[in-house]
Amino acid sequence: MNPAFYCPRHHPRTHGDRCIVSCGTQAHYYESLHSTRLHCSAHIPEAWQLFYYGYPDGCPTQQEKMYAFKIYALRRAWDAAFGTITWMDSAFQPIASVEPLWAEVERAGWWIPAQGDANLGNWTSDRALEIFGITRDVAMDIPLCYSGLVSILCRTSIGKEIWRLWQELYDKGAFNGPHQNIIGGQTGAWGNKTTGECSKDPRCHGHRHDESALSFVLYKLGLKPSKLPFLTLESEQGFIGHHVELVVPSKFQGAI
Repeated sequence: MNPAFYCPRHHPRTHGDRCIVSCGTQAHYYESLHSTRLHCSAHIPEAWQLFYYGYPDGCPTQQEKMYAFKIYALRRAWDAAFGTITWMDSAFQPIASVEPLWAEVERAGWWIPAQGDANLGNWTSDRALEIFGITRDVAMDIPLCYSGLVSILCRTSIGKEIWRLWQELYDKGAFNGPHQNIIGGQTGAWGNKTTGECSKDPRCHGHRHDESALSFVLYKLGLKPSKLPFLTLESEQGFIGHHVELVVPSKFQGAI
């Protein structure tokens, strides 16, 4: 499915518009993707939506190039000259107004949350470390971000640089690698994820693909993931929930 850009308010496009982008590559993600879309319609009606049920046009499959769908989907929104682009995984759903997020993006030029106290050293492969040009010892002191929520103010130099470097690491193959590190193990299935050897270093628990790459991008630019209390995972005051149950208000039943 190759969706057109959709906005609940149907207002005219301007260069300053915001766009929420998401993708569910397989059917088992569709229900959570529906939930994300409807929650966005209810709580972020000012933003356009670009939601994919399946892969974006021309995108390699997950088996060919891991998490390519994220780059391809975001690239379409970027090429359409939106002012602010926000990737929102189908695991996340807004449950209230996200105005504090927009304010932070306008202030800083970007917003990417920290993943608790996790670090890059535990969640990146040897191959990715080679591409990054750092050791695992260095990576142990680099915070891991959530790449399931990424907001970029596209007109800013910092926003453009985050996007450029993230794409560059995708092109270099830094996204690829098993989710779970099994020292000496062959590549295999782990639910909907994969297992295999990322490293012989026992500090490596697995590889986090686009997330590992984005964490390194922030480090390279002298930035740290945000610890603002926007996520319900991190704070009772959070306004972006995690795996919120799909409820279809009557006024949105025709939205999907």
